[in-house]
Amino acid sequence: MANPEIAAAVDGLPNLLTVAEVAELLRCSPKTIYRRVTSGVLPAIEDGGRFLFNTADIRAVLIKRIARPKSKLSRNSFCSNNASRSSGTHQI
Repeated sequence: MANPEIAAAVDGLPNLLTVAEVAELLRCSPKTIYRRVTSGVLPAIEDGGRFLFNTADIRAVLIKRIARPKSKLSRNSFCSNNASRSSGTHQI
């Protein structure tokens, strides 16, 4: 079952989110979101030079962040420079 904090954060949001909306949800700067997308850490859809994010993907990122043990979690681990890399950008 989903964490109530996560459900409250993303319930009622549109299916696609902008960089600014994702930055606010993840408590990062938009610049950090762009870096995470271009490095493959954060899955995004590229649409005419802008990035859009599936709400389900952002929910998964939030769940992963909350599920990590506190001892391994920095103040804002997603926004740190130690995030793992994977392929995640899709073009439409």
